[in-house]
Amino acid sequence: MKKNKKRIIAALSVLLIGIVTACAVFFIRTYDFSLEETQFTTENKNGYIRIIWDNTEGADGYYIFKEHNGKSKKAATVINSDSYNDEEIENAGEYTYSVVAFSSSGKSFYKSEKKQVYVAPPAITGCDNTVNGVALKWSATEKADGYGIFRKTGDEGEAQPVARVQWGVTEYCDASVILADTYCYTVVAYIGEYSSESAGEIKIDFIPATENVKAENTLEGIKVSWDEVSAVEGYEIYRRNGENDEWKRIATVSDPKTVSFCDKDIGDRTFYEYKVNTYAGELKSNYNNITAKTFFISPTLIKNVELRENGFHVSWYKNEGIDGYIILRKTQGEKEWIPVWASADGNQEAYTDTTAESGKSYSYTVSQAIGEYASAYIENDESRLFVATPVLQVKNSPSGVKLSWTKSSGAAEYRIYRKMSGEEEWTEIDAVKGDGTVSCIDKSVTYGEKARYRIKAWVDDENESLMRKSVSLYAVDPDKPMVALTYDDGPYAPVTNSIIKTLKKHNARATFFIVGSRTEEFEDCIKKADKAGCEIANHTFAHTNLTKAKKKEIQSEISKTNKAVEAVIGKSPVLVRAPGGAVDDKVKKYVEYPLINWSVDTLDWKYRNASSVIAKTKNGVKDGSIVLMHDLYESTAAASKKIIPWLIEEGYQLVTVSEMMDAKGMNIKKGELYTKAEQK
Repeated sequence: MKKNKKRIIAALSVLLIGIVTACAVFFIRTYDFSLEETQFTTENKNGYIRIIWDNTEGADGYYIFKEHNGKSKKAATVINSDSYNDEEIENAGEYTYSVVAFSSSGKSFYKSEKKQVYVAPPAITGCDNTVNGVALKWSATEKADGYGIFRKTGDEGEAQPVARVQWGVTEYCDASVILADTYCYTVVAYIGEYSSESAGEIKIDFIPATENVKAENTLEGIKVSWDEVSAVEGYEIYRRNGENDEWKRIATVSDPKTVSFCDKDIGDRTFYEYKVNTYAGELKSNYNNITAKTFFISPTLIKNVELRENGFHVSWYKNEGIDGYIILRKTQGEKEWIPVWASADGNQEAYTDTTAESGKSYSYTVSQAIGEYASAYIENDESRLFVATPVLQVKNSPSGVKLSWTKSSGAAEYRIYRKMSGEEEWTEIDAVKGDGTVSCIDKSVTYGEKARYRIKAWVDDENESLMRKSVSLYAVDPDKPMVALTYDDGPYAPVTNSIIKTLKKHNARATFFIVGSRTEEFEDCIKKADKAGCEIANHTFAHTNLTKAKKKEIQSEISKTNKAVEAVIGKSPVLVRAPGGAVDDKVKKYVEYPLINWSVDTLDWKYRNASSVIAKTKNGVKDGSIVLMHDLYESTAAASKKIIPWLIEEGYQLVTVSEMMDAKGMNIKKGELYTKAEQK
């Protein structure tokens, strides 16, 4: 058995050797390994990879194989050529190529491989002369690691590398150039060890160009200026009127140190654009593409500078077709004109400079504007001293009428003037030195009458402020007893108007704590009360119990009423009375005004009887009392007709709550509750 097994193995071995030998003989007879390996190179071109090879002796053609992203394919069959352009590529794509020679008899071949990464060439987008050298710009190649800049001098020879820049940089200034030489530049992109084809060649004759070309309107014309270029013979100035217009040379400046030119051959409200060339012999810098644009606008004149209470009122001569104006100011002693205001309204003819500081002298001028362009301005050296009109406040005090005012810098003194009811002329009653004192007491006022006051800041015989509108008050005699009648819940025309009439008849005043929601219906009542010297105070908008309200509702009730009153008489209440007199710590915290209650309650709302109101008033009133009534009931109006003359006969002054508090010297504060006035 073992012998038979050996015989079988031996027979199979002989058979296998025979088969292999037969196949080898067949393969040798069919294919010929005599063709030499095809030698080839690859290179990047603009938009394709080029494969170039040496012709293989005996070959009838060539197969081009390509591998990309792990996939292999035959890219082309080439007959009668020693190159192939592969256009099926992408930037930064990695490709492996094989070139295989073949013959008509089916001879075999040798195989080799070469790798190539395609790099797209950048395009040169700019080549300009600058003051520092030749500036190149080019388009970016996606995924490039960097760029190489090559240069040759003149038209002969090969370009030599001058710089290599990293990814993200697409411009370079070649500072190693020489005046009047001709240079040719190209740029290639790199990805690793692979480079793109050159970006094409661009030629330039180097001559330094101008920089910082500017065009500005002046009184004589348009001034064109630029930076000096020392290595040239001079400059050429070119002008055009728009992008579709041709450039025309309008002037030549033969001195390289002269760096400006005034173009006077221009029209008003006309657009101009300028370029400046340098030249040296026959060479020109080709402008460097730097242009300066302007819209020529002739200047205008200041008409007048008038002193106002809060600044200088500047007016000018308006011109048609102007988009706006710029007001410039120069402080005396300074050289620079500073813009202080600009208007986009071409019809505007005046402006009040409220930023002027009292005690300083100013000059003003104006520039006209069309779009982003402005005219030159005429120098105006005439300056005026600004003296601010003091803001005057007057109030009663235990010593008389107290006047206080804001300080006006530069004032030597303040002069105070007064006019009483029935007087036609203003009388100077005091002159206070401008040494920092900003208040005085008028003790010569006639008590019980309305007094008007004005103030002026005086510097010298040529400089003084204007006087503002007069400030008035009813003078209260601090040494005479006084009472404040107050009326709540109104207004209500039939009652309120009757009370006002009685007050006026007896030269008396009262305080009306009004409900804000009633202002619209009874505006006339409020105006009459204010005109009669009465005080309009706040009694919430909807007669809300403030102790039961939250913070926002409390503040809203007060704010809405104040706004409603201000809309009617131009001033806002300064006192608040909570409905029902209901005040707690929360109300005190959130009401931003003094809270006023009363010391005499007539209970007119309860009994609605004139006799009862009169009796309660007579029984409870004394110096400094605040009397509570309501201008909703006819009985209250009737009672007032008796109470008012009786109080006067008793020697009381009938005043408002604020007047009484001031005359008594009470410095009432927000969030505090007061029921009467006591001498301080």
